[in-house]
Amino acid sequence: IFPQEEEVAVGESAEILRPYAPRLLIRWLAEQPHLSFRTLDGSMLFVDISGFTKMSERLARHGKVGAEEVTDVLGAVFARLLAVAYGEDGSLLKFGGDALLLWFSGDGHAVRAATAAHSMRATLRSIGRLDTTAGKVVLRMSSGVNSGSFHFFLVGESHRELIVAGPAASRTVLMESTANAGEILVSRDTAATLSAGASAPRRPDRRRRGCCAR
Repeated sequence: IFPQEEEVAVGESAEILRPYAPRLLIRWLAEQPHLSFRTLDGSMLFVDISGFTKMSERLARHGKVGAEEVTDVLGAVFARLLAVAYGEDGSLLKFGGDALLLWFSGDGHAVRAATAAHSMRATLRSIGRLDTTAGKVVLRMSSGVNSGSFHFFLVGESHRELIVAGPAASRTVLMESTANAGEILVSRDTAATLSAGASAPRRPDRRRRGCCAR
């Protein structure tokens, strides 16, 4: 295969994969398919939505109709939230039921990750009061943001899986798990890169773990 033909083939494959795979993975396979491990600098945003479980349990009593309504609500809410993240040039790494793991790289990645978290929370506040066939449901989100060097692994043979691990990833999870519903918690590394105006006040009881915007 000639270089130009190979470039076209890679471009066509990337276009096919775009709706189904993270941009980071598509770029990885196009540029360095022989590598199974990479360390990349950027910011990670972990978002968890509360309220979906209660809604799902209520709607489950309505059988198939309830299940379809859960799917419709989930799709509509996450489409709106992801549009906000994509507007800040974020990339979806993982989707887990009622949680999103997002990746931001390049210039200003920490600011864009924090901005996305704030805008996603504002969006959810405007669309998260739902009237369902099982009654009213209020959705809220907790978010954790961390910046640094993240370890990515591409594992498997017949099925390739993108995995993120290491201290920076663990710190991202810690930020989200420490945040209460409605809060955005950022690590010290992220806070250090934000301007004084963008950085939110620290909560006294969580001073050692970062700063929090309510």
